Amino acid sequence: MLIEEAFLYEKVQRQVVALLMAISLIVGAGGSYAVFRFVQNQSEEKRLLSPVVRLRRIRKQQSLKRSTI
Repeated sequence: MLIEEAFLYEKVQRQVVALLMAISLIVGAGGSYAVFRFVQNQSEEKRLLSPVVRLRRIRKQQSLKRSTI
């Protein structure tokens, strides 16, 4: 009986450790993805603020205005 309880306890302990490892992997991956998205958004904002992109956007809006008139 005592040996069976020890095996059961060890089995439960392994499952808990596996669950904690899985949770830490998921949280770590989520954190890495959040950092990746943040960096990607920063570079996207810089690209959108560049003068060339701004000029293209203005020209596109002007051509759209001309085509609707």
